[in-house]
Amino acid sequence: DGGDGSLGFTPLVGKIQSVKAGDSTLIPLILDSSKTLAPISGFSGTLTLNSDLLTPFAFETTGTLSQSVAFDTIYPISANTYFFSVRYKTPLQIFAFSTSLIYIRAVAYLTKVDSTTVSLSSAAFNTDSTILPTICSEQNGEFVLFKECGDPSILHSMDDGCLVTFLSIVPNPARNTVQRSVNDTR
Repeated sequence: DGGDGSLGFTPLVGKIQSVKAGDSTLIPLILDSSKTLAPISGFSGTLTLNSDLLTPFAFETTGTLSQSVAFDTIYPISANTYFFSVRYKTPLQIFAFSTSLIYIRAVAYLTKVDSTTVSLSSAAFNTDSTILPTICSEQNGEFVLFKECGDPSILHSMDDGCLVTFLSIVPNPARNTVQRSVNDTR
């Protein structure tokens, strides 16, 4: 709201739970409000990520204020930036403080990085009579990929293209039992 409290709310990204690669997580969009707001008939905005670790693809309304969604869409507008829009069947009465407005569902991928920052770049809220453009909080969400084994070998191998190098096998040719020497430069 510009930081002066004139509109009484600030949209921001909440805490994002870690998940394994291939699983989906929820990105909470939160309205941090200090007073009751005019009924909201919809909202839109852009979500920016600093890597391709997460890909937003849908909305989740369970446990949020957004129980009467009539229309929603989310799609990429550039690399790691997504536009979203939500419209309600009946205007949303917001009176709660720091409540999740809606969740954006995103799938986690295995990439060269294991964390990413998620920020709400812009947001606009529609009431029955006007559009309330806002200045989003500088508070970003941080997502960290859950490492199944705690071993970063797969990420390192993606970086240099080599998982392991065998230097030798003893005895050569191999028989029933072998010893191997491994070169791991990490």
